[in-house]
Amino acid sequence: MRFPSDMSLSGISPTVRLLTVSDAVLTAALGLFGPIFAVYLTDQLASGNALEIIGIGTSIYLFTRSLGQIPLAYFIDKIKGERDDFYILLAGNTIFIIVPLLYLLITEPWHLFAIQFVYGLGAALTYPTWNALFTRHIDKGREGVEWGVYQTTVDMAGAVAAPIGGFIAAFYGFEAVMIFASVLAFVSSVFIYLTRNDLRMKG
Repeated sequence: MRFPSDMSLSGISPTVRLLTVSDAVLTAALGLFGPIFAVYLTDQLASGNALEIIGIGTSIYLFTRSLGQIPLAYFIDKIKGERDDFYILLAGNTIFIIVPLLYLLITEPWHLFAIQFVYGLGAALTYPTWNALFTRHIDKGREGVEWGVYQTTVDMAGAVAAPIGGFIAAFYGFEAVMIFASVLAFVSSVFIYLTRNDLRMKG
């Protein structure tokens, strides 16, 4: 291993590199509003039990994601080729583009519950599929390094995004944060689309 050159994205296969960048950008998008989301919803809902509503919404997201992941993972494993993985991953990322914009429409608790259900579906589509593609294309003998580079890149993206989201909310409002998050999620989808030529699109 040539350290530190082997710790960079330059020596990694194109698909793994693009998937890493895509997930880092998506993590940044979600990280923009994650730390301030409860404050935003408390203001939007203007309800005395806003915190309880937020807790229920989080539970809906996690249940939907958890219950959807295994059937979907089974489905993508059964189909030969990576065409299905590619389109499922794009579909999941598209939901991530839409969700921040839907948050701007929340005025009632049921709005949050419905959006969190959709958000959970997006996560169920995205995360198992992303992991399957990453696992198949990771370079043999470099598994630890490439997972480490991925995790570091994603963690750094989230760390940078959190204070930026707070800054944008403070100076430009929560709406600007959600719009910027949606734009970043779209950029993430562009990187996913760029993996197309390196995937096994035929069964």
